[in-house]
Amino acid sequence: MRALFVTGGAKASLLTSNGCGGTTTPAYCTANGGTTQYEWINVVTLNTINNTTTGSSGYADYTALSTSLTAGSAYTISLKPAYSGSAYPEYFKVYIDYNNDKDFTDVGENVFTSVATSATISGSFTIPAATIVGTKRMRVLMSDAAIASSCGTFSYGEVEDYSVNITAGGTSSCGTPAGLTAS
Repeated sequence: MRALFVTGGAKASLLTSNGCGGTTTPAYCTANGGTTQYEWINVVTLNTINNTTTGSSGYADYTALSTSLTAGSAYTISLKPAYSGSAYPEYFKVYIDYNNDKDFTDVGENVFTSVATSATISGSFTIPAATIVGTKRMRVLMSDAAIASSCGTFSYGEVEDYSVNITAGGTSSCGTPAGLTAS
C-alpha cells in the first residue's frame, strides 16, 4: 500500500491534490487603508486584548492576539484613533466572522459602527447565544469617510484583524458520578 503514495507511485498525486480544484484554504477578503501617514488605529481594547500601535502600511494582521468571549454575553470594545498632525473625524466598524465563512457579510457580523469621532469611542455588542464555539476573526476598520464594506481599499485609515475565541455560554453540570471506585 505504501508504494502507491511514494514518488512515482500510482496514487502519489493524492498527497498534494486540491481535490476538485480551488485552494485548500480560502483566504479572507482584503481590506486596506490607502495611507496611514496622517491617521491610524492607535488602541483596540476588547476583554483581554489591549493593543497599542503606531500604524502600519494600511493593514495589520494581529490574529496572533486573541481573547475569549462567551456566547450570549455582552462586551465593550474601545477604539482610539491617532494622528501625525491635525485630528480628523474618523469612522470605525468592527466585524466578527461568526460562521468562519471568510467574509463579514452575514447578518449580525457587523457588531459595531461608530459615529464620526476624533477621540476614543466605545460601544457594546452581544455575542449571539447560538454562535458555534471556536476561534473567529475580528476585523476593525477606521477611515476618515463612512465605511461601506468590510473589504476593499479606502483612502485614509487602517484595518486590523484579531482573533476571538468564542466559548459556550451558561454553566452546565454533569453532577458528580456516584458508585465509582478506583484503586
